[in-house]
Amino acid sequence: KVHVRGYTMQKNSRVRRKGTFQGLCEKIPYWKQLGITSIELMPAYDFEEFPLQEKKSRYLTVENEDAKLNYWGYTKGRYFAPKPSYCAGKYPELEVKEFITKLHEEGMECLMDFCFPSEIEPALAVEILQFWKMEYQIDGFFLMGEGAWLELIARDDVLADCKLIVSCL
Repeated sequence: KVHVRGYTMQKNSRVRRKGTFQGLCEKIPYWKQLGITSIELMPAYDFEEFPLQEKKSRYLTVENEDAKLNYWGYTKGRYFAPKPSYCAGKYPELEVKEFITKLHEEGMECLMDFCFPSEIEPALAVEILQFWKMEYQIDGFFLMGEGAWLELIARDDVLADCKLIVSCL
């Protein structure tokens, strides 16, 4: 299980593109040497790292004092887009595809974590996973949350060959 930013940010990570998918690409030979066959990405869809501020009026902004950095990403987000800040360049889609292609070339698979709150439409959850499967060639998903989406996902033809790991909140 890998956090795209956190895994390669350490000084001893020995990568040039720290905190990015390109940095993860640099780690593939090391993972191969260790005998790793699957990489599970913690949420790498575009999620809010900082909670939005609440507006009391158009002249005064009130900040939530309890707001904390959402480092891990286990919240809802813009599910159809990779997180741009995890990319070294201007084309996040290409960097994610390159990373997954390189994993596959080395015989490794890529799973990805998604957090679906109960209010998400079940059909939308299925559409999101289908998108990542077809567009990015994701091999499986670790799903968190609760809702009617689980039954639909389990019966979906596009996702039939995906690995599904589920943790209900």
